[in-house]
Amino acid sequence: MTLRARAQRRIGVLANLAVDDQVGRARLAAFARGLQEAGWAEGRNVEIDTRWAVQAGQFPQYAAELVALKPDVILAITTPAVIASQKASRARRRVAISAVAAARGTRSTPKVATPCFKL
Repeated sequence: MTLRARAQRRIGVLANLAVDDQVGRARLAAFARGLQEAGWAEGRNVEIDTRWAVQAGQFPQYAAELVALKPDVILAITTPAVIASQKASRARRRVAISAVAAARGTRSTPKVATPCFKL
């Protein structure tokens, strides 16, 4: 059985750092730990697909790659990642907006009182 067949959910992550960046790795590890604490374990009931964009021009390509994988949700780390994810996923129902964009109150951040999805 393939990993996709076993997994119940798929998460796309669009990060703004190099794949070998220690801070980025630590953040992704913390995200995975939080999921695990909530009962979601990678390879058991969730898949996490990550793309690391170092240059602004990479965001649209990597966002499109993630959308093509048909994730249940996309976690976009920065405002450029949010914008690229939104453009690439117009037909998708669910896109998670980054905490960075939400904290700054950018126009790309929807006003929602509760999450628009549950894992």
